[in-house]
Amino acid sequence: MWGATLKKVYYYNAVRGYLGNEDNSVDEIVNRRMQQLSSGKSYRLERILPNGKVIELSGTPLENGGYVTTFTDVSNYHNMLEKLEDAKHTLEDSVNERTHELQAANHSLLRENTLRARTEQELKNSYVSKNRFMAAASHDLLQPINASRLFVASLSSQVNELENDQLKPWSNNWMMLWHKLNS
Repeated sequence: MWGATLKKVYYYNAVRGYLGNEDNSVDEIVNRRMQQLSSGKSYRLERILPNGKVIELSGTPLENGGYVTTFTDVSNYHNMLEKLEDAKHTLEDSVNERTHELQAANHSLLRENTLRARTEQELKNSYVSKNRFMAAASHDLLQPINASRLFVASLSSQVNELENDQLKPWSNNWMMLWHKLNS
């Protein structure tokens, strides 16, 4: 008889690490594979070979018994998945970093806006205070001028014509000063 039994082929591959699962003994690996074949169910699995290649094994039972098994090198696919996973982590790290930067910028803007609002309120308070002071100062400065104007007007009505002509330029000067201060 030519060839070897399937169990011997599995044993040969298990010893070389082609059937994976280094945690189990070679006999356990071979027995599991034989049970899988005797179940008559389809299977699909991947194995990483000692050289790093990833092989996909697909088994389909035949109607008359036996299996058709295909072996496909899916190493490039796994390399691409690894690169995508790395890119995903890099992107996540970048997003997290940028999120922290934006949070810091927002915190800084919030502090600045709070400071500006406080400064604005202080300026409004200063403006109101200045206006009150200016109104009081204006009133205090105009008080003697108003009193002088009333005094001149009162004197003008009490003096005779001759004296009135002498007081008139002086009275007119007070009136002009009064109008300039009020305009």
